[in-house]
Amino acid sequence: MSDKYKVLVAEDDPFQRMSIVDILVMSNYSVTPVENGKQAVEQLEDSDNYFDLVLLDLLMPELSGKEVVEVMMQDERL
Repeated sequence: MSDKYKVLVAEDDPFQRMSIVDILVMSNYSVTPVENGKQAVEQLEDSDNYFDLVLLDLLMPELSGKEVVEVMMQDERL
């Protein structure tokens, strides 16, 4: 198992997503980037994944950041 913290980054703006990912990777985090809320939920619900931190954009296509948090609150595992 890696010593790196695992971060899920959900951001629909490609430039913002790339910037956030670059900063986190330079800071020695393991990063999984996604471009919308639906993809974030899919990553979170995948039993092979575990994240120490989830960074969510509030306004995204498919599901908003708030809707992703609501999904997370309904699932004890998340």
